[in-house]
Amino acid sequence: MTPRQGAGARSAELLLLATVFLYALNFTTVKYGLDNGFGSLVYASLRFVGGALVFVALAGARERTFRIERRDVPAIAFMALVGIFGNQLCLVIGLRHAAASTFALLFGTFPIWVALWSRVAGLESLRRRHLVAALISFAGVALVALGGEHGIDGDFVGIALALGAPATWAMYSVAAGRVVASYSPYRLSAVVLVLGVVPLVAAGGPELAHQDWGAPNALAWLSLASSIVLSLVVSNITWFRAIDRVKSARASLYANLTPFVGAVLALVLLSESFGPLQVVGGIVIAVGILVVRRRQAATAPE
Repeated sequence: MTPRQGAGARSAELLLLATVFLYALNFTTVKYGLDNGFGSLVYASLRFVGGALVFVALAGARERTFRIERRDVPAIAFMALVGIFGNQLCLVIGLRHAAASTFALLFGTFPIWVALWSRVAGLESLRRRHLVAALISFAGVALVALGGEHGIDGDFVGIALALGAPATWAMYSVAAGRVVASYSPYRLSAVVLVLGVVPLVAAGGPELAHQDWGAPNALAWLSLASSIVLSLVVSNITWFRAIDRVKSARASLYANLTPFVGAVLALVLLSESFGPLQVVGGIVIAVGILVVRRRQAATAPE
């Protein structure tokens, strides 16, 4: 490796670490905004309207077109409906019922969901290691739920929606694999966000109409701005720039850190409590991630 290549790899790793931090911070910022004056669907609507406007401006300035091939319309519509609308319903409603640290840990099941949905879509066979990883990870989920403040009964809605968030995002990712090579991330993000914002704002209409705009404090508004600018826009740009410089298999190893960094940030910034069973559950989920990733990393081309 030449000195220039080494510097490029190091800068890519810094971008990946920054992306992990920004993604992980989102659990805490959203939770804070919801607990300090914002309605669930109000927060989600404002967040994605803001993100859509930013990506429309970026795509318009860089490409001056938002054209999508007719054959890709069903996949992109599915991405908007499930990956934006469905995912955000799980996120903002789920964070009303579960701690941000718990939510972050359960997002660690994401690679398991990717493997399962890839099998459903016929893109990959469901191998024994996928089944083993799923069993391990969901055993970790049970431990996290049992270790919650109110046990599994009290947190049932939060746990279910916390699992729905990575499940819907995995559907989004599997669908995106069919179209992502055909469009720039700016154009694809702009179109998907605009389509996803429509049902989100429609569902949030009653909350938007009755929102007390004086209720959120200054930090709640700052959390909303941070979630738009850092977690939605900047993190996506740094992610795509990073994977341009390193292989996606290597980048995905960094992405696996997100739920655990998110849990730590929630504990530090929101002063959430964390029981021993939840710690063990997080470790078990991490083992599940390693099982599903091990063969991928071993067989990925350099």
